[in-house]
Amino acid sequence: ETYEIIAAKPGGKQSELWAPPHGPDPLPLDLLPPGGQLFVSVRPAQWLAGTAADELRAVIDDQSPFNLETLGDVAGIALTDIAQVTLAYYAPAQSGQPPRACWRFHLSQPRLISELRTAWSNPAIDDQSNPGLLVGSTKRAYYVAGQTQANTQSVSDFSVGPVELMRDVAELSGVRGPLLPHLEKLWNNTDQNADLALLVSTPFLFTGGRELVTNTPERFSKILKQWLGGDVRGASLHVHWQPQWYLETRVVGTNDLEAGKLVGRQQLQIKALPNEVEQWLVGHAVHPYWRALALRFPQMLRVFVDYTRFGVEHGAAIMNCYLPSTGGTNLVLTSWIALRPQSTLDNSANAMNSFSDDAVTKPLDVQAYLSSPIRLSFDSEAIEVALRLVGDEANANLPAGTSPVRFVLDGAAFEKAGLTRNKQLRDFRIEQRPVRDALTEIAKAGNLVTTVTDSHQPEQSLIWIVMPDSESGSGLPMISLTTRAAATAAGHKLPAEFAP
Repeated sequence: ETYEIIAAKPGGKQSELWAPPHGPDPLPLDLLPPGGQLFVSVRPAQWLAGTAADELRAVIDDQSPFNLETLGDVAGIALTDIAQVTLAYYAPAQSGQPPRACWRFHLSQPRLISELRTAWSNPAIDDQSNPGLLVGSTKRAYYVAGQTQANTQSVSDFSVGPVELMRDVAELSGVRGPLLPHLEKLWNNTDQNADLALLVSTPFLFTGGRELVTNTPERFSKILKQWLGGDVRGASLHVHWQPQWYLETRVVGTNDLEAGKLVGRQQLQIKALPNEVEQWLVGHAVHPYWRALALRFPQMLRVFVDYTRFGVEHGAAIMNCYLPSTGGTNLVLTSWIALRPQSTLDNSANAMNSFSDDAVTKPLDVQAYLSSPIRLSFDSEAIEVALRLVGDEANANLPAGTSPVRFVLDGAAFEKAGLTRNKQLRDFRIEQRPVRDALTEIAKAGNLVTTVTDSHQPEQSLIWIVMPDSESGSGLPMISLTTRAAATAAGHKLPAEFAP
């Protein structure tokens, strides 16, 4: 098949999406444990074959959580022999720990199981699970498709991961497990032939998987929250480097009716990028090592906008674009450099809330802080985790001179009132609403008496207050999720939301 790139008419409304390079060929998720919330598919052998992406890999690979060399170490096989790998992320084993990861490998050529076992340091057969699972000395397990494990068995596909997760794979005999509904919808339209494909339940990025985001450049993580936070439930991304550069994103909300709103917001965000970047460059001294690229960056983005189409299909907001292969590579490379803190001589991550947030701002007092809008959503989290997530969002984009505020759950007050910090809050949605509103929603959802309609009533026993942060010794205020009785006994002033 061939495709002709047609420029969008200036000021015209493009009603049709570009035809993608391939029809849907869903990512291989068999041999992986059920419950995955982020999937990344790459084709290492293809990346190393001298494509236009090679230059990009040299810059990005060592700064991303999806380092190709790590894949080779996990597989025990040279990257040139790995045709495709799906990396899956799962919720942490315990709160505060990083997300767990599993890998599914497809080899360019079959290998004997005896060779693989040697490469894996001779793991032993797991006696506690169905056939097919091998357990190594590093608490890492290997699942082999076919399950015969005879030394002469040829293997093209296998998976690797923590023992406790991989036993679920053996229990299911390697069959693909169920996905969250919004992921299932997006998965049906994924393409494993893409050089890079990503499928994610977006709330996971800001809850159990947030360590993956915090390990990226701060400018990137801020933009990610703006684009994928709030009412976005799932997203997918595909990139092809040859024969032309092709980018596609799909985003779904809480229901199909939101697709129109999401695609409209996406259009505004993307079309604003060239001017935002131009203003950002005017306001900052660019590092000499990329100055030549920086001068061309706004024009690169204008070309990208001209060749980008938007649409809605099956309840998903879609954006796709074709560019010449080298043009797409240059755009991604330049964007990544711009997101690095070293790209400007002032080295200020706060200089790029989007690209354009360069206005001089004053430090916030606590009331202004509580009035700052945030976006946060999750399907189910413990009340203590929900409080921490609100704090993370509230402290994420503070103006210069404003110190982060601590958010603390009053464990003693909870215990005395018979409240539990592990109570699950479900279907939590905050979209560009003040921090204080998010705190009040948590208090209402976690209250012992669920029939309270007015938060001023005494029956609304769970409240939040502002109090001095005496524990840290900073002299700053902090937010405490406590009880009405405890706050009154300590003489703390109740917020307007709870005052009689």
